[in-house]
Amino acid sequence: MLPIVGTADFRPEDVQFYKFELGMPRADNPNEFDWVTLGETRNTPVINGQMEWLYANGLPPGTYILRLILVQWDGNYVGQPYEVAFTIAR
Repeated sequence: MLPIVGTADFRPEDVQFYKFELGMPRADNPNEFDWVTLGETRNTPVINGQMEWLYANGLPPGTYILRLILVQWDGNYVGQPYEVAFTIAR
């Protein structure tokens, strides 16, 4: 288990929640990703703290993308999702 640490600073009256999604490469095209929500949605801002957990031991070797999405009350994203690529090697 790896802690995901960072910041999601927002005004709760503007943002309904944030969430993390894990992009897993598609078997038929490794340049495209299938997205899965990690954990739960969160509605409390976090400043330089633990935001979620990543259970990396269940992932096969490969390149993945972790993205943070802030969702407004109308269902639209706040700006573009913040994405970080990482590699699992065994």
